[in-house]
Order: sequence, then C-alpha cells, then structure tokens
Amino acid sequence: MQASAASSQDLKEGITEELGSAEIVILKHPQSIDVSLNSSFSLNVTTKSDLPLHYQWYKDSLVIPGANSPTYSVGKSVEQDQGLYHVVVSNESASLSSYSATVNVSPENSYVKITREPLSKTITSGQPLQLQVEVVGEGPISYQWFKNGLAISGANADTFQIPVSRPSDSGHYQVQVSNRFSMLESDFASVTISEVNLPPAEISISVQPQSLRTTATHPFTLSVMASSPEELHYQWFKNDQAISGATEASYTKQSGSILDEGIYHVLIKNQQRSIKSHPARVQILPDIAPLTITTQPQSLALPAGQPLLLMVEATGEDPLVYQWYKDGLQISGAASNTLNIPDAHPSDSGEYQVQVSNESSTVKSSFASITIYTEESPADSDTYIPPPPAGLIIDEPQDRLIIAQAPESKTIAEGDPLELSVAVSGDGPFTYQWQKNGSLLPNATTSRFFVASARKSDQASYRVMISNSSRRIFSDFVNVWVTDKIAPVSIESHPESQLVPEGSVKQLSVVARGGGFITYQWRKNGKPIANAYSSTLTLTDLHEEDAGHYDVVVANSQGSKISNSAYLDVLYYEPSLLITQQPKAQLIRSGQALSLSVSAQSDSDLSYQWFMNGSPISGADSATYHIMQAGVPDAGTYSVLVSDAHTSQLSLPAEVSINEPDTFAIELSWDTPRAREDGSPLKSEEILEYIIEYGYDDHLLNQRITIPHSYGNRYIMDGVYPGHLLLRIATVDIDGHQGHFSDVISLSID
Repeated sequence: MQASAASSQDLKEGITEELGSAEIVILKHPQSIDVSLNSSFSLNVTTKSDLPLHYQWYKDSLVIPGANSPTYSVGKSVEQDQGLYHVVVSNESASLSSYSATVNVSPENSYVKITREPLSKTITSGQPLQLQVEVVGEGPISYQWFKNGLAISGANADTFQIPVSRPSDSGHYQVQVSNRFSMLESDFASVTISEVNLPPAEISISVQPQSLRTTATHPFTLSVMASSPEELHYQWFKNDQAISGATEASYTKQSGSILDEGIYHVLIKNQQRSIKSHPARVQILPDIAPLTITTQPQSLALPAGQPLLLMVEATGEDPLVYQWYKDGLQISGAASNTLNIPDAHPSDSGEYQVQVSNESSTVKSSFASITIYTEESPADSDTYIPPPPAGLIIDEPQDRLIIAQAPESKTIAEGDPLELSVAVSGDGPFTYQWQKNGSLLPNATTSRFFVASARKSDQASYRVMISNSSRRIFSDFVNVWVTDKIAPVSIESHPESQLVPEGSVKQLSVVARGGGFITYQWRKNGKPIANAYSSTLTLTDLHEEDAGHYDVVVANSQGSKISNSAYLDVLYYEPSLLITQQPKAQLIRSGQALSLSVSAQSDSDLSYQWFMNGSPISGADSATYHIMQAGVPDAGTYSVLVSDAHTSQLSLPAEVSINEPDTFAIELSWDTPRAREDGSPLKSEEILEYIIEYGYDDHLLNQRITIPHSYGNRYIMDGVYPGHLLLRIATVDIDGHQGHFSDVISLSID
C-alpha cells in the first residue's frame, strides 16, 4: 500500500490501492443523508483510474442487485431503505471499497419547513408589534426568536409580541425553528418603530380596578372607567401576562377557581398613547357550604300536660344561630336547635317556625302546626294521639300501670344496633306506641324499639306511650346520638424488649389504629403505671428496680387490645455519656425562629440525631437544631439521640407549640428617586422595578417583594404579622442594574 502521485486533493480525500501498474482513487465517498418516507434519494461516488471501472453497491453488507454505476438512486423511499451503504470499485487488476454512508428514513413531513416567513414592519411607537412564522413538520416544534442576533428571553412561540412598542424595539428579528429531525432559521424581518410626531391624546382613568375577595366557583368582575378624545382599546393582564380575549373595560370570570388568584391590571390604549391601571389583587377563598336545613320541625298533636319537643337540624359554616317563632312572634330565649316545653297547654298550640343563620346567610324552616288538646277538645290531625275509650281513667293515682324501667339516653356509632326498651308493671294486657321527635313511629308497637344498623337520621329524641284497659302513660323523652362509624382498635407496632444502661432515658412506644378516642394504659408486670396514658412511655434515670415486663392496654369504645410484653433489662455500669442539659419546651409565633439545643459530656466524640414526633429529621445532626422561620406544621414533640463510641442516650421530649397570629395589611409608600448613587440623573421611565426586603427578627431581612415601577410608589402589603417589622427598599433600572438599599426602617405592627 503506497500513496500515488495524485493531486493534493487526491491525497486528502482518496484512498489508493495499487496492484501492478493499475491504481484506483476514490475522490469523493458516498455521504450520509436523512430522507423522508416516500421521497427520492441518491448516493454517489467519484473515482479516478486509468482502466475501465466496475461498481457494485451494498446495503448492510449485502449486494444490491443491479446497482452497478457510480450513482445509486431510489425513486420512492420505504422504511426498509434505512441502513449502511457502501460501494466496491474495481478494474481488471484492483478493487477498492468506499466509506460507509448512513441513510435515515424518517416519516413523511417530519422535517420542519417554514411555510410563511416573518414580515418586515414599520410602525409607530406605542402600537403593538407582532411577528409570526408558520411552520409544518413533526411535533413537538421548538421556537426561539432573536433580535440583532441575540436570543430573546421567553420568546419561544410561533408568535412574538410586544404589546406597546418603543423605538428601542427596532432591529432585525429572526426565528429559529427545530424538531428532533432538523433545524431551520427564518429570513430576517426588519422592524422600524418611529416616534409619534403628533401630540398624544390624553387618557384619563376615573375609576381604577378594585381588589376583591370571592369564593371558588363564584363569578367575579374587575372593571375600569377611562376617557379619551380617541377610541380606547383595553387589554387585561394577570401577573403581567395578557389574558386572551380580555379586551373590554370589564373583565368577568363566570366561575372562579384558585388558579384565578393573582395581581390584575388593564392596559388602556388609544392610537398614540397607552396607560396602565393600578394593580388589583383577587383572592379566591374556599367554597363555603350553603346554609341548609336538613331536618324540618314536625307538626304534632299532643294531650295537655305532656312535654312538647321540636327539633331542627342544619348544615353550614359555623357558628349557626337559631331563633324560634310562634305565630310569627319571636320566642324569648328559644335560641338552640331544639324547643322544649316540659308541660304543654292548649295556649301553646300554634304555628312554629325556626330561623337559622350564620355570617353569610339566613334560612327559615317550614311551619310546624302544634295542637295541644284536652278531653273536652280532641284534636283533628294525622299526628293526633287519641285519648282512651270513654269511661277509662287517665292519670288517676293508682298502681295498675307504672313504668318500672324507663328508656335511657345513649350514644352509639353509625352502623351499630339501636335498642330502646321499657318495662312496665300493672294490669295487662299492654299496648305500646313509640314516638320520634314527637311523631308516631309506624310499627313500633312493642316494649322494645330496635334498629339493626343505625344511621345519622336516627339521631333524635324518643319516648313511648303505654296503655292498658284503664290508663295511658308516657315515658320521658330520651336522646339518641349517632356518631361516625368507629373502627375497633388494633395494634400495628408493639413495644420492643431492650437492654439499657443504668441512669439512661428510654422510650417504649406502641402504634395503634382505630376509630373514635383511643386511650392508653401502660403496665409493668401486669400492674397499671400511674399517669402513663399516652402512646409513648418515657422512663428516665433508669435503675435495676425499673427492670421488668412492660405492656400497654389500648382501647376505644369498641373494645380493647393488650400489646405484646417487652422486657426492659437495666444494666449497671459507669456511664461514659451524660446529657447535662435537656432540650427545652417552647411556645413561639409562626414566622419566628425555632432553636433547640442539648448539652452532653463524654470521654469520646459525640454524634447527634434529632427527632420530631418520633421520626428522624434529615440533616439534623448537631447539638443545635434551628429553623429560621418556623410554621404551624413545625409544632410537635422533639427529642435528640446523643451517641458516643460506647452508648447512646435519648433526651427528654421537648414540646414545641407554634401559634398562628392574626395578620394585617399595611400600605407602604415612598418617594421616586431622582438620581443614582453616583449623582447622575435617574428618570422615572428608566426605573424597571423596586425591591423591598423585610423581616421580623433584628437585622434579619430574609424575605423579598418585587414591585413593578408601573404600579406606582404605593403598595399594599398583606399577611403582615404583629411585632416589629423591618424594611428597606432599592431600585432596579431597565438595564437590570440594582441600586443601593435604603436605610432600614422599623414599624410596630399591633
């Protein structure tokens, strides 16, 4: 193998092989290409030789029949055409193989293609600038707009817009489009923005948009009132982003959601000028359940002398306020969900109604017709309880019919059986009729009232009427309360046996699940331990007499479970580790710093691990645990495990309580700066925004607000906690240069 006497180009691109006096030189090898499905493509080889040449093309090392020329062409590509191609060139004395070329066959229309270029424009300052490109190709398609060769931040759509243009926006614009197959750059669009020569027509805003609070799913409207000699155009913005289609003087959302929270303003324009409104904050509060009466008071007809009980049930945002009325007149002192008249008389007959209200609305119940009758004036009603047959004695003092055991009030869980019973003595036979909230219960005519599976609607007041051949008596009303269904208690994690050194602190714990209120009682060797009523038993300063078998009885209203027994063995030895200062309980306000610390002594290096509610805190591995701004979720029980080379000790628990204080809204105002730090003038239009840093601890300004200059030099700051608020302010100009901060000011918020 040797180099031929070919030209310098031959030496760079050719491969030469000489056999005898013949040589073959490949001047240009086949080139890799990407083609679309169903399109044509060609591969070419350029050679040099003094003897006639023969060509044979290969695909993936397999001979392509009939492919025997310097060019291999395919008229309509298919997926099977994708692969590696090369050609073997030979004469009567030598042969030479080209480099391989890769052919990639992609789906039709996969490459991006610009079908409409962005157009050059000349417009007047203050008018909107919009450039657009139209592209076809397989998605997703990416866009990046450039001005004078520099990428424009955030300009990543097929349309580039500047709502209010300025002369400084003049330049040469171009967009780069790409997908996974290819990338193209558009032609340049020259944009010229000229100054307005005519004096601009003034725009005056007489009514600014107002901040508001509303609830989710409820409509809200923002509006502005403005005037100008020329026709006005409007564009509403939310968080400085234009709202599509919001081009009227009012902006309405028919159904709000939490996503609609933000800062809104409207840009108002005429032919030559534009003005921005004041910002308006929209806050979306959670939907409040409507005030609804779920159980109406019932009409009743009762004999005189019996108790009258009316009841209403309602749902809605607490607190609920009740007021009962009779015949349209307010009943003094009747301000609960029940109205009880222990000894009803005919004068208590009438139309009763209750009004239920909360902070947001008021509803009234339906009327309940109440008839209190005597033997001389029996009632005529579906709820009428008839007197005994003529000649029978009612309530005459004799012992022929008495209640030996009355029904009792009770609280049961939803799904549990409900059973009420009465025991009577006297002359039978007896008849029974149970009532619910004063209304007769069909088929409830035995001494036992039973519901196999109680529901919430069974929560009510009950009594029973008992009769024999000569008398009729009533039991007192009893209340039945139906709570949420309670799951029986179960133990998921049992206390574990441990060997601990004398003088150390040790915790035994249990994890239990179940409905309702769960109680705990720890025991040692089967005997209850005083004041050991939580899921964790903390034993401090352990000695040999503390060794023993420990378990815990866990219970709720559905029963109890006893945990596995854990044996605690106390080993005496001279301790190498001693906690000298335990973490201290704290009560702080939300937003304040939380700092917990522990001190310990040992003859070797110490390590630490802090815990919250029994779970390790990631990264909390020093003698001090600190949270710069603690919030309500940070409240809980903290402890720290201190270890040396020989042993570990768990500190005593420290309870941390964090209160969420009331917050305030304050209005901040400042003078617009007229000069920079170096003394050079600073025009108002050169200010981009203001930065306010603030905090609550001395000299710790760890929170920041950015306020656009277009909002003016006033800002309403809400969510401010009581105490000493520290603030300082700085400006940022349109070139992004931030000025020095002002001196810190202190405000007392209370």
